[in-house]
Amino acid sequence: MTIALIIAHPNFEKPFILYMNTSGKGIKAVFYQKDNQDKERIIVYASRTLNKYEKNYFITEKKCLAII
Repeated sequence: MTIALIIAHPNFEKPFILYMNTSGKGIKAVFYQKDNQDKERIIVYASRTLNKYEKNYFITEKKCLAII
């Protein structure tokens, strides 16, 4: 995500894909779908740092937090 990304409009006729990742410091999530050329198009993405309590979460809890 170091380059400017073009965000696509969602197509509710196609399935959505959710990618998420966590670390000891933060969480990120990317919501995307594939277009007619089978290329992945980002619909929305978000990231943030974890607070001092969230840093103690187990990895599964951090992934659930990324979904929320």
